[in-house]
Amino acid sequence: FFSTLMPLVNVGRCKSSGSDVQLYYDAYGDPTHEPLLLIIGLGTQCIAWSEQFIEMLVGKGYYVVRFDNRDTGLSSHLDHL
Repeated sequence: FFSTLMPLVNVGRCKSSGSDVQLYYDAYGDPTHEPLLLIIGLGTQCIAWSEQFIEMLVGKGYYVVRFDNRDTGLSSHLDHL
């Protein structure tokens, strides 16, 4: 069981400021396995998914990816909106 910390990924531009919008994500398991994307509720960081839960999914053969929503955690914060 291990985490691959990934860089921020650009997902678009903010129309009002023109700045890049980036999401932070990390991944666990073997990237050649079937991917499973964990989507957490609005305003919650990806670290809310417990390590035990992720470890269980990886143990079942999934490549698990989780991410921080915009304005949360390490993803872009659009405070000017």
